[in-house]
Amino acid sequence: MEDPTVGFMVRLAPPSFRVEQEASFLCPLTSDGKSMQAAKQTNILVKGRELNFSRVFTNYDGLFTVEYANCQANTQVSFDLSVTAENPNHNQLSAGDAPLPICFFLSSCLFFLALLVWGAVLWVYRDNVQPIQCFMAMTCLVKIVFTVLQAMRYTRFQVTGRSSGWSTATHVFMFLKGLLFFSVILLLGSGWSYLKPFLSSRDKKILFLILLLQVVVNTAVVMVEELPSSQSGWETWRDVLQLADIMCCFGVLMSIVWSIRQLNEVGEADGKTQDNVKKLKLFRRFYMIVLGYIYLTRIFVVMMGTLLACRYTWVCTVVEEFATLCLFVWIGHAFRPTHNNPYLQIPSETEMQSNNNA
Repeated sequence: MEDPTVGFMVRLAPPSFRVEQEASFLCPLTSDGKSMQAAKQTNILVKGRELNFSRVFTNYDGLFTVEYANCQANTQVSFDLSVTAENPNHNQLSAGDAPLPICFFLSSCLFFLALLVWGAVLWVYRDNVQPIQCFMAMTCLVKIVFTVLQAMRYTRFQVTGRSSGWSTATHVFMFLKGLLFFSVILLLGSGWSYLKPFLSSRDKKILFLILLLQVVVNTAVVMVEELPSSQSGWETWRDVLQLADIMCCFGVLMSIVWSIRQLNEVGEADGKTQDNVKKLKLFRRFYMIVLGYIYLTRIFVVMMGTLLACRYTWVCTVVEEFATLCLFVWIGHAFRPTHNNPYLQIPSETEMQSNNNA
């Protein structure tokens, strides 16, 4: 006999919606409450040991969720669920992810163009090239490989609904990209190779901390992507991801703040020479640019994603990729190896003594 209090639902609902929270007050399978009226609901009752079903939705546009509800008290249920969902033309990607293959491909082309320009600059001014500028080129190269892998990953998923092979390579280069990106920002902020040929013990500690945090970030990313949002522990991994990422951002910002403070101390010691004033202004500008980038990609993009309709969530990726490209271009221009770049001028004896004390 069919039991209307145990079954599956396919409905239009936001991904953060939790059926188990609602079920503590009323049964979503039988209720016509206000919270259910806005969702397309189809009750599919469990019968026997195996059940196959399919539904086609043509009048609804949005994010559909498959949810299980058990409204019987003190009962345990165990089952294996396999879900296949696709949009028209056999597109396995959601409407919000469908443009991502093209977006990542175009992004890789723009970053490749930026790398070619940067390589030409390094060749022209090869006598003034510092190690940090080679790290910058390496970071851009890894970013290009990552975006190409992302494009291939989404293309593969679009056709087959699976991307396991591409996902592994993508996660590896995502780790390398994050590690190199934060390391370069930290090294630039600390003045390594162009203001001082070494890292202070404080800078080394921050660099090691960022390495550990990047391991945590990428582990959390894998868990968030692989686990369904309704599974226990998903929200914990999501919070770990956000916290570790914010700590990485805080670490690089603090390195820039310490460099600004050192330049202020040097300026007070030698009467604020013209070169030191230029460096101080550029470091402050560098701090504001990095701070703006962090706010845009870590706060604004997340907020925008919660406000956009399901089919327009790809815009968040476009904004993040464009912001990253702008940051790369600005950093390349600010730290270009030219003869008159105030960042790369040899520090005075007083500055070296101040850096040695850091």
